[in-house]
Amino acid sequence: MDPNYRTRSAARPAQRDGLKARVEVLITQGSASLRPGPQSVALARLIWATRVVQQWLIAIFSPVFTAALAAAVCHATLTAQPIFHLFGSAGNETHWTPAAKKSPLNPGNFLNLPSRSDSSDVTLFGEVSPEDKAWKLHLKLRASGEWNRNSTSRVDMSEFYWNVSITSWLDIQVGRSIEKWGTGYAWNPTGVVNPPKNPADPNDRRSAYRGVDNARVDLFVKNWNVSLLAAPEIDWEGKHGKHLLSTGWAARAYRLVNGVDFSLNASGGSGLPNSQGLSLARVFGNALELHAEAAAFQDTLRYAPGDGGFERQKRPHQEILLGGQYTFPKNVNLVVEFFSTGAGLNKQEWSRFRRLVQSSQQELRQGDPRWLLQANRYFVPLTMGKTYSFARLYAPFYRDKLEGEMIVISSLRDGSSVIRPAVYWKIFPNWSLYWIQSEFLGGSASEFGQIQVRRTSDFGVRYHF
Repeated sequence: MDPNYRTRSAARPAQRDGLKARVEVLITQGSASLRPGPQSVALARLIWATRVVQQWLIAIFSPVFTAALAAAVCHATLTAQPIFHLFGSAGNETHWTPAAKKSPLNPGNFLNLPSRSDSSDVTLFGEVSPEDKAWKLHLKLRASGEWNRNSTSRVDMSEFYWNVSITSWLDIQVGRSIEKWGTGYAWNPTGVVNPPKNPADPNDRRSAYRGVDNARVDLFVKNWNVSLLAAPEIDWEGKHGKHLLSTGWAARAYRLVNGVDFSLNASGGSGLPNSQGLSLARVFGNALELHAEAAAFQDTLRYAPGDGGFERQKRPHQEILLGGQYTFPKNVNLVVEFFSTGAGLNKQEWSRFRRLVQSSQQELRQGDPRWLLQANRYFVPLTMGKTYSFARLYAPFYRDKLEGEMIVISSLRDGSSVIRPAVYWKIFPNWSLYWIQSEFLGGSASEFGQIQVRRTSDFGVRYHF
């Protein structure tokens, strides 16, 4: 099977709250935000990332990492020599996003969207554990930069946790970790603690996922693996110091039943949705895998179009995912999924959204862009409908040095789609080049026909160390 399949991670579509001046297009990871940018030399930025930023990150965070390691070793009173593992990647991407001047949300490119932008990043992973794996200290640091008129850079501690095995039936973990709940590939209804996933980039090619702060207990009792997780939301960079924003809890019970991966989960609190769900997966032979997820949410917050604008609603809804994958000879892999969500807009709500866009265009012609900017804010692809399909075809070529990928995501309500072919070329063992193209198909009345750009093209280079 495709080796990337087992590193799946997803989350429910992000909630839309508030009005921002900038417009975000969430359909592609590399060009998720449409940003202007001057031309740059990708290789030069990659060298900067690998040589300068990597040393800078190590210099800054090595004392923190070493201190935490010393505390962990003392706490566990271990005598075995710890093993240190350091790895990561650095890369640069150039994005081409020509504006769709006929889009109802961007008539004549009134948003002034640029056609070029650049992104650079370096991610460093560190792990320390003894030979018997009784405990582990894990760290993920990521530095990233967006090169445009308003160029920005930031450093995130995406993961930092300590895991220790107390007994044969009890493990404890404390810190920030990336959770992977659910069996789906493009969506995960049960992934309430997972980082948000982009279905057009389900494998997170730029290692941009950020974990959730949590304390977790894993119990292994009578062939069951029960995970209990407390997830406080902490503002670490508040103006008045660190403080607690919300609290949440989640629980999952997993068991292998007659060859079926079976999981039950629930969550609640002020920081996580009040939900219950289950997930299933079964492998048949060496080629076929089927999976499914279902979840019920009791207190979903969303913004729906009304007669006078967008109205905040709180209501229950359900989500269902059905899918499977098949691996053909020569490691050619096909993934197909169906996703249904009650959080999307129904046919009447979609009609009201289109009417709001039309009236906002009239306001724009009279010199008031606020209403159309608001419509842009609440338009998020892959959340405007209730049913979607996903297909991914992957094939390696030329001694696995070339990889081809084709992703097709469609709205089953109106048939509009995004088609995303990609080519990855491993020029050296640690170096790769890639090209990713996204084409949006659909009329102006369809979901993907509203996209504010005609297409997106991502050209990237990445180095793994």
